Amino acid sequence: MFNISTILIAFVIGGRGLAAPPVIEELGLSDAQVQKIQQIHTKYQEQRIDLRSQIAKKRLQLRTLWMDKNPDMNKIEKLVNEIGNLRTQLMLVGTRERNEIRNVLTDEQFEKWQKIRWTMRRPPMPDGMRRYGAPSGDMHRRAHRRW
Repeated sequence: MFNISTILIAFVIGGRGLAAPPVIEELGLSDAQVQKIQQIHTKYQEQRIDLRSQIAKKRLQLRTLWMDKNPDMNKIEKLVNEIGNLRTQLMLVGTRERNEIRNVLTDEQFEKWQKIRWTMRRPPMPDGMRRYGAPSGDMHRRAHRRW
């Protein structure tokens, strides 16, 4: 029987929506590997939470600046750059986490992990549709301009 930590680890390894027990079984992870991956995930999850919080606060500040009658473009540009830097840090956190998890896996487990991750990716939307069903092209741009 799988405990909650096993399920969380499989979620990290396999990506969103992937059933945890099959991933654990497919990769043949030992209890020690599961525990190590859980520690890695916890460490990086805390960093992700902090960075996302900082990004949300900066976006709120940016929104407030845009609401001014005469927005200060220097302050706006500075905030946009700060948000960009925080997003870069967030991507690096994910990269570091994947690398540490990769180092816990054997070469065979890593190869299986790669296959599982690629097979679970969502296929592209048909007929040029975008995420959430938004149409592509001019129709999307015209609808967006109305705001």
